[in-house]
Amino acid sequence: MGSARAKVSVGRTVRHRLDAARRDTFVGRAGELELVRTAVAGPELPFVVLHVCGPGGVGKSALLRRFADVAAEAGAECFAVDGRDTGATPADFLTALAAQLGVGGDPVEAMACGGPAVLLIDTFEALSELEAWFRNEFLPRLSAQVLVVTAGRQGLSPAWRADLGWRDLVRTVTLPNLSSAETAEFLDRAGLPAVLHEQVFGLTDGHPLALALAVDVLRQRGLDPELGVAEAPDVVQALMVRFAEGLPDQLHRHALQVCAEARTTSEAVLRAGLDRDDVHDLFEWLRGLSFVASGPHGIFPHTLARDVLVADLSWRDPEVRDRLHGRVRAHATARMRMATGRERQPAILDFLFTEYSQPKFRSYWKQWDTTGRVFGAPATPADRAAILDLVHHNEGPESAAIAARWFDRQPAAFTVYRGQHGVLGFLCWLSLHEAAAADIEADPGTRAAWRISGPSESGEDILMLRFLMDRDAYQGSSKLFNVGPVVHVLHVLDRPRLRWDFLAVADPQFWTPLWTYIGYDRTPEADFTVGGRHYAVFARDWWTAASVPAKWSEILSCRSNRPAHSGAGLPRPEYERAARQALRDLCRPDLLAGNPLVDCRLVRERGGDATDALADLVRQAVDTLRQHPRDAKLHRALDRTYLRPAATQELAAELLGLPFSTYRRHLTQGVARVVSLLWEGEQKPSTFRSGN
Repeated sequence: MGSARAKVSVGRTVRHRLDAARRDTFVGRAGELELVRTAVAGPELPFVVLHVCGPGGVGKSALLRRFADVAAEAGAECFAVDGRDTGATPADFLTALAAQLGVGGDPVEAMACGGPAVLLIDTFEALSELEAWFRNEFLPRLSAQVLVVTAGRQGLSPAWRADLGWRDLVRTVTLPNLSSAETAEFLDRAGLPAVLHEQVFGLTDGHPLALALAVDVLRQRGLDPELGVAEAPDVVQALMVRFAEGLPDQLHRHALQVCAEARTTSEAVLRAGLDRDDVHDLFEWLRGLSFVASGPHGIFPHTLARDVLVADLSWRDPEVRDRLHGRVRAHATARMRMATGRERQPAILDFLFTEYSQPKFRSYWKQWDTTGRVFGAPATPADRAAILDLVHHNEGPESAAIAARWFDRQPAAFTVYRGQHGVLGFLCWLSLHEAAAADIEADPGTRAAWRISGPSESGEDILMLRFLMDRDAYQGSSKLFNVGPVVHVLHVLDRPRLRWDFLAVADPQFWTPLWTYIGYDRTPEADFTVGGRHYAVFARDWWTAASVPAKWSEILSCRSNRPAHSGAGLPRPEYERAARQALRDLCRPDLLAGNPLVDCRLVRERGGDATDALADLVRQAVDTLRQHPRDAKLHRALDRTYLRPAATQELAAELLGLPFSTYRRHLTQGVARVVSLLWEGEQKPSTFRSGN
């Protein structure tokens, strides 16, 4: 045994063992490795410079070490320089490179005398003052067989792209975190049991440095499965040293904290969070940090950086954290109050982020990085098949038949979110107060809810979230929760007459902490079964509830403070929703006065009282149907429902001498025709004129 060990050890050093250990723990980056492998194997380099960028700890140095292995496998020499170890002048850099080559003269000439080679330069941001010299003088002198790989926290300066000569000779690769599968492979190699993999991935988001630190902490704690950000000060501290490295003063620290508290940070958000006017320089500083990215609505930190910053300040100075968080939340509330049209969904999402980004909600929202990229959109007839397939797959044929019936009766109740390959998920929020009794009775879910709410007595709204479904996760944590809460808030905001709101799900244990927190009570008497599967219901009676949670108080404050011109320029889905509501409120001037269409172009052109003008406009659109014989039946249904309304829709059908199902079909078609006429009139000035 001893002699065998001696034979194995001959010629080996600690460095060999260290390099082997690093190779054994390296995972992922297959695309980057293949890029270099292909480049050095070809007869001519396809590019001269490969720049690898990413935040601290994402694995740039580890990747450069693997690039060295790839170069050796291809028969190329490899030399490495770290920007932290060289001086700030060209002479200092050349001296460091010469030392790596083992030459006493010009290292560039020495490299020119050899064959294919790879030059690795780590911590390239430390050489920023030399970048122009590096581009204009050093690189042009190198042999055409030398591939230069640089790595740093920032991308290359715009001067590289501005120079047409370099444009095709430079490649940039931004390193992402490791994927879930790559993280599992890393943790498996580190000896962590599989039961901990998902939790560690949730803690670290696949950040390589954080993964290594989390492994160390877990080993120290005997693989305790209760590890979390708030309970892992060693991980938090280690990451904070890197994320907050070099902060010049407390103001910059607070600016970074504001960036962590807000979903996205604009200069307006930063002004509100810091309570100061001059924030431009601070914003530009934030924008340049390696772990801060830019999006269409502002800047935002990497998920792990955000968690670390919030956790650190919550522990270090909770009073300051509460003050900064309160300012960001107040700004989000004000923006939600003033937003109109397409800006409403992002504004609501900004508000919700200040609530649901807390660690206790992490089991519901694990996809905050995807927020703002996908929003809910009204379902179209083309979505019907995909929606029903989802229901059939997750809940069976009985539920699919119910969903089909509701899609045909209330297509506007369905909200979908789409990806490149179609529908990724959907919500169905039914308006039970608009549904026919036969349809309510045909669905065990709506029938159970209706027994509790009863019919609408004074024109109040009765809603039910009947279906909630993600293509991959069903009702588990998924991207769907970027859509669902926003749709929920929109329902509450846009329905001042909301009375009952029911929420139906398959797993009450998962949902209870969230929905009881926002004031929805578990309501077992409304539970129901479809196809042998049990569904649980939560409910809230907004008119009789004893208290309104603080969150909803802030949201409800936005109802009565909408800007005066909220009807101008509405997107078509919102315009059509407002038009349908105007029909329902036609005999209620007090409610009609709050309709967004009081400020639409057609109403403004009529002059006079806006509420009266909107009522006249809607009546004129209804009367238009009388001019066409095929639409006369639709006009009659609208007349007995909205212009001269009967006490109930059943009575309206009786007065018209129609079966109730026929009456409902005529009414649905008539509403669609009127809404379409109003929308077309808004786009074409000649369609409607006062007095026509």
